[in-house]
Amino acid sequence: NTSIVSIEKDHEGNYWLGSDHKGLVRIDGISGKISNYKANSDNSTIGNYNVTSLCFDSKQRIWVGIHGGGINLFDIKKREFVKRYLNNPENVSSLIDNNVVDIHKAKNGGIWIATNDGGLNHFNPQTNSFKSYLKRDGLPSNQVLSILEDSDEKLWFGTHKGLANLDIVSGKIKYFDTSDGLLNNEFRPRSASVDANGR
Repeated sequence: NTSIVSIEKDHEGNYWLGSDHKGLVRIDGISGKISNYKANSDNSTIGNYNVTSLCFDSKQRIWVGIHGGGINLFDIKKREFVKRYLNNPENVSSLIDNNVVDIHKAKNGGIWIATNDGGLNHFNPQTNSFKSYLKRDGLPSNQVLSILEDSDEKLWFGTHKGLANLDIVSGKIKYFDTSDGLLNNEFRPRSASVDANGR
């Protein structure tokens, strides 16, 4: 069985689907034709088929999160993968964990990545590097399962041990658990929503 874990629509009206067995799939918005982007070992294809999240950036590229395969960057115009980001244990500025759970583009254009055991990662396009936020920096858990942004441009994260928010400007992290009124500290992957009031 195949589960669809993410659906996005591009500026031309085409649909892009991320699945846990079929990888990245494109459905033409006019003809309905289905295209599947397959995996092999080079950077021109998806790392593996276990897609967890899709995120469009301002350059019409798709950031494809992969469980066990890091981030695969897909150029919509070229219809090909152009970059793969993986953890490099010898480089502290690399993606800290290859098990990507969720990806979010903030209102200021920043790309934020939730990982299964590497906390939160922020991508800096100027340096082509990542900054990580971990339990030692104030997160309740290094297992970050979802990312959302409120109307005040604060980022919120569902984790394995409660809810956290990050002030992007100050870098300050606050976290909340059942003692603050949460019904449960355990959040599900990519299960979050912002209401009409930006909360």
